[in-house]
Amino acid sequence: MKTVFSLFVLLIFFKECSREQAQTPSNKDTSVQVQSQDLNQSQQDMVITYEANTRGFYEKIWITKDFVSFSNDRNLKEAITSKCKKEDWESLVALMNDIDIKHLPELEPPTKKHQYDGAAMATLTVEVDNEAHETKVFDHGHPPKAISGLVNKVLSIKEMMAKH
Repeated sequence: MKTVFSLFVLLIFFKECSREQAQTPSNKDTSVQVQSQDLNQSQQDMVITYEANTRGFYEKIWITKDFVSFSNDRNLKEAITSKCKKEDWESLVALMNDIDIKHLPELEPPTKKHQYDGAAMATLTVEVDNEAHETKVFDHGHPPKAISGLVNKVLSIKEMMAKH
């Protein structure tokens, strides 16, 4: 619980610091600099969350630029958190650049085994600039093709973290 609370406090702290930086006047000589700052700001505030569950299984993974956390506890009382590696974050951002996150809710799942307890129900949520974009429910292990690379990377980051 302390870990989840600490992560929550850190996220709020980083968002408040980011807002203050965005509100302070900066050198806006060219629109290219402004776009670059906006892109960096969006990446700083981005949270990627993957959640899968059935009656007897639960897994939640959330990743920010600074932290990776996961829990198998539905109440999130026991969560494991570690620092997000720079190369992992860069890989996630590269994969995100190939996806139009505004269309996440429109993606159709390739299989629907979750509808009869044949697979865990899973969702992917990407929050950027305090706006959340969530997929429809899909089968854990069988994400829509458009996000399969991103989902697989999120799961592989969690597996590497669990090994250590």
